[in-house]
Amino acid sequence: MFYKLPGIAKSNIDVDELRKVFKNRKETEKNLLSSHGEAGKYFVSFLDNHDQKQRFNHPLTPNEQVLLGLAVLFCLQGIPALYYGTEQGLNGTKDQAGNIRVGDNLEAVREALWGKTPVAFDKQNSFYQNIQQFGILRSNEPALKYGRLYFREVSGNGKDFGFSTGLGGVVAFSRILFDREIVVIANTNNSNSFEGFVILDLDINRAKPAVKVVYSNIGTVGEATVQITDVTIYGDTITSAESAILSVKLAPMEVQILTPK
Repeated sequence: MFYKLPGIAKSNIDVDELRKVFKNRKETEKNLLSSHGEAGKYFVSFLDNHDQKQRFNHPLTPNEQVLLGLAVLFCLQGIPALYYGTEQGLNGTKDQAGNIRVGDNLEAVREALWGKTPVAFDKQNSFYQNIQQFGILRSNEPALKYGRLYFREVSGNGKDFGFSTGLGGVVAFSRILFDREIVVIANTNNSNSFEGFVILDLDINRAKPAVKVVYSNIGTVGEATVQITDVTIYGDTITSAESAILSVKLAPMEVQILTPK
């Protein structure tokens, strides 16, 4: 996933490559592991580490993109690993003139975390506070640690659905544990908003039709009601079926995490 998610979050790789990572993993593991939940106990996932020549938080990367990638990382199947200093906004070493040495060598991502002024470890840092929210959410929502993972089809008109593809597309997936569904949707486009619909689990949402935004990297709040309607889903085959769909609206580079109300 390291070779796909960072580029997807920055609109440099086709968003459908993320779904393919998990599709291929599931196929490889079908005779090795008994469940999605079991698989999630064994995979440590990350966006960057000390063996790269630049951090995911590149100096030219908007904060929204960094938080989008981190939110998706913390909500996908597996154990998220955070490279040190990400929570303090570190983005690369600097030379004596204060110029950031991006991609210069491996030392470019190994800058010192401690000894900085005015404080060595700033709990008011926006990255720290956002990442803290991800950790609290994972603790409060067992589905994000143990739930099954389902990538979701999206639509612009509420009638025709399919998996988003291409650069700057939409990443949409659910984590489900028992009767609780957590929905994550990320608009990786740098300049265009996304206003449309996402498929949800029909059986679960017949009983619990209201959801709320519990996290947005740009501060969006609100609630929405799931609709039950007939749609057409385009994939390997074309099917028409009664489905649960949710209306969503995301700004460029926005990610939202939604839970039952």
